[in-house]
Amino acid sequence: MENEKKKETSVLSKILTGVLSVVIAFGLWLYVVTVVSPESEDTFYNIPIILQNEGELEKRGLMITNDELPTVSLRLSGNRTDLQKLNNSNISVYVDLSKYDNNALEYTVVFPGDVPNNAITTLKRTPDKIKLKVETKASKTLKLQTVYNGNPAEGFNVDKENAQYDYETFLVEGPKRVVDMIASIRVGVDLKDRKETMENTQLPYSLVDASGQKVDSDQIRVYGIPEDEEQEPVELEGTVNLLQLRIAKIKKIKVAVTIIPGGGATEKNSEILIQPKDITVSGTEEAINKLGDVLTVGEINLSEYPTDTQVKLPLQLPEGVVCESGETEILVDLRFPNLLTKALNINKIVPVNVPAGMQAEVVARVIEIRFRGPKDLISSLNASDVEVTVDFTGAQPGSETRQVTIKLTDKYAAVGAVGTYTVSTTVKAGG
Repeated sequence: MENEKKKETSVLSKILTGVLSVVIAFGLWLYVVTVVSPESEDTFYNIPIILQNEGELEKRGLMITNDELPTVSLRLSGNRTDLQKLNNSNISVYVDLSKYDNNALEYTVVFPGDVPNNAITTLKRTPDKIKLKVETKASKTLKLQTVYNGNPAEGFNVDKENAQYDYETFLVEGPKRVVDMIASIRVGVDLKDRKETMENTQLPYSLVDASGQKVDSDQIRVYGIPEDEEQEPVELEGTVNLLQLRIAKIKKIKVAVTIIPGGGATEKNSEILIQPKDITVSGTEEAINKLGDVLTVGEINLSEYPTDTQVKLPLQLPEGVVCESGETEILVDLRFPNLLTKALNINKIVPVNVPAGMQAEVVARVIEIRFRGPKDLISSLNASDVEVTVDFTGAQPGSETRQVTIKLTDKYAAVGAVGTYTVSTTVKAGG
């Protein structure tokens, strides 16, 4: 038994000794790899380049037109601990564009701060120099052109002349060979079956050549130029904002005037001509339907016009309704070919409705009144056929101008006074 225990102890001792040897060997290897042997190597691929002093190219009228900037691969050697700190995102590769002279450019490699540059040796650089595609830069200004597709709903009109965009003028900038191809900047508007005004609508624009073909290039930049010259152009992201495009229902309606008979004139015995007889209006569907088929623009009291004349009435439309035919006023020709006028001096002016305890007096002793009516009646009209009164209802002591009331005998019902007449009066207390 004692011999067997000695054998087991011996085997265990050998195992422990072997394990310890392995650990020691690994530690020695690790020390050699990380400390004793600093000349480890590694390759870092697709490191992006960083452009410096790009403004220097712009000053020379140049620009870079690579679709993608080239990348760099580096074969490096150094202490493994330092190499393990590196990757293709923390290694910086700088290209100084101020040194561009139509040839490939040198570049500078910079390692992160915790890895000294002198601790790393560059074994290979791919490529050795950076080749960039550099072209002449150009720009031009363009006015926006709108292309309308389809038609609005039947009976609706589009005010294309007054379409409003956030920008009307644009600056395009890029390689000269591409800019020279661009003839215009266009935006398409779909009008099919539309009934309502378009507002604040983002629309994609296109750059096109003289034949109308699109000019596509990732190197072109488009800027909207504000109307305020003090504001800087704004780079656009492929769309413009249609602020407003008025789409309205259009309709032709008749024009009417309310005629108030007076001074012996009526619609039947006068000639009344309205110009124009109808107008074309536009507005929302609701506003136009509410407007109806006839628009009454005002009223005319014939007693206010003793002779043939032309009356101008302002054209006032409901809010949201526009006169498409352009009229701002309506002309009404008044003619009285079948009527005559006659002036009579009336010397009898009678006060009526004088308050109790008051005395009323008409200062004017004679008043001239012009009458109008059919020829056969006006010729026989005399002052004795006319009654002129002044109403003093509610009068207070003092002087005042009052309007007279004119009344004719029944025989002259078709005759009337033209205009209004007033007289000076006084009222005193006492009866």
